[in-house]
Amino acid sequence: MSHLLLLRKILSGTQSINFEQEWALLGKDDNPAILVYGDTLSAAVLKCPNIVPANLVEYYYGILGLKKGSFPNIETLFSHAPLLLSGIDHLNARKIFAKKYKAIEKGLIHWLPQFTMQFIQSHLASSDPVQIALDYVNAVFRNIAARDLAIKESDIPIFPERFMTLYPDKDRLTKIEEHLADLRLFYENRLKELGRDPNDAQMLMTINVVGGEPLEAALCYGLMNLSEYQLNWDARTLFHNAVPVNFFGRIANEDVCINGINFKKGQEVFTCPGLIHQHVSHHCPHSETSYSFGKGLHLCLGQGISIEIANCFFPELARQKIQFDKLENTMKFVRDNINLRIKKEKIHDAR
Repeated sequence: MSHLLLLRKILSGTQSINFEQEWALLGKDDNPAILVYGDTLSAAVLKCPNIVPANLVEYYYGILGLKKGSFPNIETLFSHAPLLLSGIDHLNARKIFAKKYKAIEKGLIHWLPQFTMQFIQSHLASSDPVQIALDYVNAVFRNIAARDLAIKESDIPIFPERFMTLYPDKDRLTKIEEHLADLRLFYENRLKELGRDPNDAQMLMTINVVGGEPLEAALCYGLMNLSEYQLNWDARTLFHNAVPVNFFGRIANEDVCINGINFKKGQEVFTCPGLIHQHVSHHCPHSETSYSFGKGLHLCLGQGISIEIANCFFPELARQKIQFDKLENTMKFVRDNINLRIKKEKIHDAR
């Protein structure tokens, strides 16, 4: 855990790193984790078949002292997400998901602008812009599922809470497991009614749950920096500044040398898109290099959907002249978790 605490300090800005280098050791034990943040080295690591995604569920079980199978629906969810798979499993899942994501992205063009306009109009009285962003992303993904299954959005069971975290809570995960079980059963039954493969329920759940959490964080970041950009966020700029996933945890499945750096079998490796962007800016201030959605074989399939959603959300806020006064004085962003987090607290005026 010591390397995760050190990583947390670096991501939160309380501990600096040397951008003249491309990597750093997280700890001083015999087999410390490696933090990679140089552009060239990061690209090579993310493309390397021997540096594979870490198993987040195993990490949860280890922290909580639980046995495998304690949360079967959470396990299954992660076993279907291409971003978290490796080897042939990853390639097979990617082929299946790519078709689905492309179909969703194509469909959004036809209904998302009108949906966004109506959604924001119905939330004009809200005094909590962060909640608007969270509710908007949730509503979009629920509508994606509803349109796919030819049902009303209100028919769909509640989506589970977001749960990608470094500090899992057993009670919270138990509640999420229950919601996932309800959602899976509902999707399976509806797919059977439609004469479709009930196994597609897992793909729908993965898109709904895993896809929404990083997007929520990025939209909230955009809302909390409105004064600088006057609501005119370009999605690619937004995701460059507020990378949806704060870091990717990986592990070497055998000894491997990449760009002269030796990675031992079992050694943990972390790549952080935000730090990579800082490294690139340090050396090439005008570079447009982006790791916002990963790189190589694990490039996020949902980036097109995320960009489309952001490019509808912020222009519609501007069109309707939505203003959230003094937002920066009441909330702040926390960058010490897997995804960016919003912390609601009163920031006292130093004057």
